Amino acid sequence: MNANKNIYLFGASYNSQILIAMGLKNITLAGILDNCEDKQNKYLYGYDLLIYSPSILLKEDSIVIVNGIYCDEICKQIYIINPNTYIIK
Repeated sequence: MNANKNIYLFGASYNSQILIAMGLKNITLAGILDNCEDKQNKYLYGYDLLIYSPSILLKEDSIVIVNGIYCDEICKQIYIINPNTYIIK
């Protein structure tokens, strides 16, 4: 795994806010990914992290941290967008 890859957290929700508050803030995140277009191009509440469409993964090989109840579906979606993405769940 390349240490220079961008790291994203999937899901602009309270789950992500909790993970960041519990210590994930010590990792330099490139942003948050979310399927909801209403959330995209805005900041995660309480944090200086922009929310992007998962399609941003087309342009780069990244690391994505996935959490929540739709984890398996999200992982499948990410691998369809870019099979070179490294997923942590």
